[in-house]
Amino acid sequence: MAIRCWRESGRRALANSANVEAIGHFRNALQLLRALPDTPQRNNEEIEIQLALGIPLIAVRGYAAAETREAFSRACTLCLNLGSPPEYFQALFGLWGHSWMGGKNDEALAMANEFLAKSRDASDGILLMVAHRVMGSTLLTIGEFGTSRRHFEESIALSKTERRQSVYTLYMVEPQVASLLLLSWDLWFLGYPDQSLARVSEALALAQDLSPPYSIAFAHYMTSVDHLLRGDPARALESAERSLEMSR
Repeated sequence: MAIRCWRESGRRALANSANVEAIGHFRNALQLLRALPDTPQRNNEEIEIQLALGIPLIAVRGYAAAETREAFSRACTLCLNLGSPPEYFQALFGLWGHSWMGGKNDEALAMANEFLAKSRDASDGILLMVAHRVMGSTLLTIGEFGTSRRHFEESIALSKTERRQSVYTLYMVEPQVASLLLLSWDLWFLGYPDQSLARVSEALALAQDLSPPYSIAFAHYMTSVDHLLRGDPARALESAERSLEMSR
């Protein structure tokens, strides 16, 4: 009962973007969980809590933090021990994010390939949408801009055919928003500055419509970068200040 109460308190805090409080609640739940016998039911519950903990850790500590890696790594291990339940994709996404943001490109690419292959095997549109976002992000980082662009466009196309549902609490930034924002960088590097600005503008409008604060802050940040690259420091500063205000 106490574990359930801490877990639900963490979920409520996370829903209100009270990330520091959410981390504390989830950690309290895990502390109590450690005293229980090692059973499949207990391990399923830990997977759920570790994955929930990973999301506010991304917001507060960042993808590359050791605490973030530990939460997703533990969830991943438990998922594999239980036969790779659907939650494995969330755990893999968190580990991929840790490697990607930590500059471990070989690790990130291996996990992106695994995510995409297993998503195709599962024939799940939502997972494929996230998988193409993951692969596009990885390829963008290593300079494969044309192929990265195609993966982002595939993710965006899937997002328009799948039933609209909010998955940002599972994958941090709403995948369509993330794909539009990162696609803007591909388009800039490929020589399409006007298309780049159009994509960030579309992403910002979508993020504000969906209203997850982290996605809105990220969208303002990426919009700032786009304006800066275009040589418009006034608009870049305006967007950066909005991102900073939302982040605070």
